Amino acid sequence: MLAGLAFDVGARHRWLLLALTVAAAAGNTVAMVIPWREWLATRRGRVVLDLWCGGLIAFVAVLVAGGGSNFALLLFLSVPFIAVVQVGWRRGVWLAVAAGTCSVVAVLVPLSAGATAMRLALVAAAVTVALVLVRTIRREGAAHKHAAARAELERTLAQEANHRIKNDLQTAADLLLLGRPDGTHGIAFDETAARIRSIATVHRLLT
Repeated sequence: MLAGLAFDVGARHRWLLLALTVAAAAGNTVAMVIPWREWLATRRGRVVLDLWCGGLIAFVAVLVAGGGSNFALLLFLSVPFIAVVQVGWRRGVWLAVAAGTCSVVAVLVPLSAGATAMRLALVAAAVTVALVLVRTIRREGAAHKHAAARAELERTLAQEANHRIKNDLQTAADLLLLGRPDGTHGIAFDETAARIRSIATVHRLLT
């Protein structure tokens, strides 16, 4: 956009549009440090996202109004971004706002019917592809989380089972030694207890 404004000497208020573009880029850079994963679960995050969508539509509309029809495609291309980042009824509201803005711009800015139809078709295709990709990515993410939770549960159950097996073997060896007779008759008890402890050691090493 900066290159288009810099070389398009016919753009009205070119320096104002350049400053606005730099300010929008700086705002987007600041937005990159926002912890969106946590914020989007709260009302504050949804409000910030609504402000971003409104700012995007307003920025591109001003750019088209000041820079001419060369930037009209940007307004159409803002629709897939809004379709991806918004969810639920907010997606419908902001898509309607974007569609209304596109219609107003198409009336005010001289565009041929063929160019408008082609851009609308491209936007429809881009929105469809974006929504399919988002749905697929979210489904894969949910499946990954479910698999990770199941693996963690199985790992916890295996650790608990291993701990109980080790304790049971140790208890068996201790109970065997409690009934150990005196003298040479107790050697068999000692050897059996040693074997049980060896089994416990091998089990611990294997797990």
